[in-house]
Amino acid sequence: MKRLVFGVAGCVVVGLGVALWLGQRAAGPTVDALEEELDACRAAGMTMDRADLVPPAVPEADNGAPALAAAAEAVRAPSEWPQEVRDGWQAAIYTLGEAWTAEERSQAQAVVTYLEDVLGKVDAACRKPRFRANIDYSATFPDAGDLLGTMNLGRALAMRGRLQVARGDGGGALVSAGSAIGLAESRKDEPMIMSFMARAMVLGQASGLLERVLDARNVGPEALAAIDERLPRRESIHAQAQRALNGEMLCLLGDGISQLRPLKPGLQKRLLSEDLVFCLGRFRRNWVRAGTARHAWPDAGMTDPEPGRGLWSSLLPSFWRVLKLRDVAVAQVEMARIAVALERRRAADGACPESLDALRLPDGQAPPEDPFGGRPYRYERAGDGYRLWSVGPDLKDDGGEEPADTVFAVRVPEVPAESAGATETEAAGKQPTEKPSPTSGSTSWREYWRERMDKKRREEQGGGEAAE
Repeated sequence: MKRLVFGVAGCVVVGLGVALWLGQRAAGPTVDALEEELDACRAAGMTMDRADLVPPAVPEADNGAPALAAAAEAVRAPSEWPQEVRDGWQAAIYTLGEAWTAEERSQAQAVVTYLEDVLGKVDAACRKPRFRANIDYSATFPDAGDLLGTMNLGRALAMRGRLQVARGDGGGALVSAGSAIGLAESRKDEPMIMSFMARAMVLGQASGLLERVLDARNVGPEALAAIDERLPRRESIHAQAQRALNGEMLCLLGDGISQLRPLKPGLQKRLLSEDLVFCLGRFRRNWVRAGTARHAWPDAGMTDPEPGRGLWSSLLPSFWRVLKLRDVAVAQVEMARIAVALERRRAADGACPESLDALRLPDGQAPPEDPFGGRPYRYERAGDGYRLWSVGPDLKDDGGEEPADTVFAVRVPEVPAESAGATETEAAGKQPTEKPSPTSGSTSWREYWRERMDKKRREEQGGGEAAE
């Protein structure tokens, strides 16, 4: 009996040893596959070490970023402002893309007056030649509250610029637009998707403000050429989008890669290696695809055909949304540059050209192509003005109708402002297509804001009876 027990035990031990040996041998090729995948990622231009995402530091004397960060800190929490300013802030940002009534203009003025010192510091900081946060991205990332402050500063600069345009101060509005551009550029080296989103949003504010400045036509060609020099080029926006995606990928996968190497060969290492190889391979293939076929936006790219891979499932949707946001920002900035060239041509010839074929930008280059579809930006004259538009992510030309198309319109006749109290100047200004609110059934952001304010008053008067 003892011999039988010892014999069975010996067989079990031998079996376990063989299984362990086979597992170790099976783990070897997968670990090798991980190293091969890492090499392939580097060859595709991806950074596989967070320390490599740290750009060279900029001397503080030449750097406007620290002062901009301090200004962003001052506006990151509007809830701490006086009630009147806080209400004005909410009303103004919800109607920033629409024609203001006299009441809304007064509310925006109250906000700008309250933030006058902060915005003055932003203007001074943006006169510096360079902008870099000098953060060690291998150890930390910017605080989300700082990014919110940056977006709030962009809104405040857009408010001030609109008020300057309304009173005929085109030069002051250009300063506001230039400060918004500098503010956006202060975030361009940060390898975070949220940083890229903040930069894109502020660039959109700057582009919208330039649209109003050109609509007023009270600035000279030299000033327009100067603002054109400050607008970022497509390569710069693409570079930050790549850095943001690369940094986000390392946040998700970098720790797994660094923790995998010290593990002893075995089943655990094999399984982890397989998952990392899969995720890195998918990211690399889409990374290459984004650089070589930027004009294709299939719906399939927004979903994960293998949902069991949790790490990749969390990253893939962000990947394609960032690239769409990237090209929307490119379109907004490039249409602003084309509009500057059109205004310079109008000042020289007395009229805008019939087409963009012979137009040249201030730097002598031909107008770039629409990042969506790879064809020239659409352009049509309308009375004394014109419209430029990008077909947008759906790749369908909707004739310059927002929100499907991204539009830059100068002196295009619009429907007058319907709200009582709108001045003649504002009624003749921008009245873009009103975009529905994502959180209510309202037809415009103005209606959405008014619904919120009415609900708040009812709750205050009725002790919360109107609460949903």
